[in-house]
Amino acid sequence: MEKIRILLTPLLFLSVISFFLHLYISFFAKEFCFWNRGIIFGLMDFLNPYLLSFFLFSFLIFVICILWKPYLKYWEVFVVLGISSFGNILDRLVHGGVCDYIDIKIFFDFPIFNLNDIFISTALIIILFIVLHDAVFGKQTGE
Repeated sequence: MEKIRILLTPLLFLSVISFFLHLYISFFAKEFCFWNRGIIFGLMDFLNPYLLSFFLFSFLIFVICILWKPYLKYWEVFVVLGISSFGNILDRLVHGGVCDYIDIKIFFDFPIFNLNDIFISTALIIILFIVLHDAVFGKQTGE
């Protein structure tokens, strides 16, 4: 499990850069934005953006509070999750939607996303990996 720590510091650094890049694009380079008013893949776009932001922020706090204490040793992954989620929530509160700007059309028309989405997904996969590792080997990493 210590090998995962090698990935966490660069991941944290890149997520902070991604946060500021996302803010720059959503405020100053709006011509690159596709405004996603819903949640993942544009689902539930009929909800009020403030209500949706409240639900997403509450879910983020819930996940961090439940997993924080036993996995405090890997605090970097929670900071990555928080920074990246905060970038999308801030976008939703200020603009009414999230600025998505990466459009990949290689083999099929993939949904448009942003760098914060990549870091949120990566952080959740790492958290899942750590929790499953502890469940299989029967120990808590944070103790």
